[in-house]
Amino acid sequence: MKNLIITWFHYENYGTNLQAYALQKFLNNGNKETQILNYIQDIEEKDIIKKRENKKIYDIIKNKKNNFIRKKINKIYATELIKKSEKFKNFRDKNIQITEKYSRKNLEKLNKKYDNFIAGSDQIWNPKSDYTAFLDFVNEDRNKIAYAPSFGVGYLTENRKEEIKKFINRFNYLSAREYDGKKIIEEITNRKAQIVLDPTLLLTKEEWLKICESKKQNNKKYILCYFLGDRNYYWKYVNKVKKETGYSVKIIPIQPMSFLRKDKLEIDVGPKEFIELINDAEIVITDSYHGIIFSMIFEKNFSVLKRFKDKDKMSQNSRIYTLLKTMNLEKHLIEENSKDIIYIVDDYDNTRKILNKEKEKSIKYLTKAINKK
Repeated sequence: MKNLIITWFHYENYGTNLQAYALQKFLNNGNKETQILNYIQDIEEKDIIKKRENKKIYDIIKNKKNNFIRKKINKIYATELIKKSEKFKNFRDKNIQITEKYSRKNLEKLNKKYDNFIAGSDQIWNPKSDYTAFLDFVNEDRNKIAYAPSFGVGYLTENRKEEIKKFINRFNYLSAREYDGKKIIEEITNRKAQIVLDPTLLLTKEEWLKICESKKQNNKKYILCYFLGDRNYYWKYVNKVKKETGYSVKIIPIQPMSFLRKDKLEIDVGPKEFIELINDAEIVITDSYHGIIFSMIFEKNFSVLKRFKDKDKMSQNSRIYTLLKTMNLEKHLIEENSKDIIYIVDDYDNTRKILNKEKEKSIKYLTKAINKK
């Protein structure tokens, strides 16, 4: 039985690459029966223009400043950034089996090659996605499975709901990665959707360590910082933890402001090195969903900083809320005005029990869907 996964994996994003790897590895189980679709959605120029026109003045000014900093960063750290790109490519070439490249015009040919079509995971159902991730090209007699897809946001316009309704209703099995996604699916289809784990949590700590090479040369403890956002309170909190513990700080820089820090920058980091840095850290401070996940997998002390304001329609907080609530780790979410310093995980034994239970449910769902039971 041959499976085709439709997900994202091209971008230089750690979570994107690692979730694709994890779902394929779990399904392959040593075989070569599962591949990932090599397809990149085209972004039309009119959409880019429309997005630019809708930006607030503050955002435009901020982006101009960031773009200026980015140009300087690209020049100063050119060698490290090239190495980073090479490490992402090497990881994909070595660990992810993809199809030949497809365009929208020839996707229907895939119906003759695969039995199961799996949409997920990651934010493949976000409002900017075309209909490929909704399996619009898949024939009625093929098995269509949603495994932990995300809309990326907690709100869809009525027009968007109508656009995707007919496609989601064609799925044989429906699931979501977070509560907001479950709610949207059930509202659109009037069918039940199961909450399942992100694919990265389907693999064990030992399985992840197989692709790692610990670089720790001494017992010097460090705080690892990995931020996708750049809110002002992030570094104030980091400095508090640094002062309290006396640990040094390492940063995987993404946003321009992270590159300006005087702490140790870890720039030429691919997916493998990302896992190594978390595994070797004493504390992880992050606003990233997958930053939290790998902190839990390697049972690290961690703090979660809030990247989006809840009133923001484009907020991606739901996936983090779902994960922390499920694992009973909600107190590790640090609000902007909070005076608390919380990073010590009191009871990883309990977290492990919850994770194993949720993993069992997710595997049961996926196994049932693949075998059409």
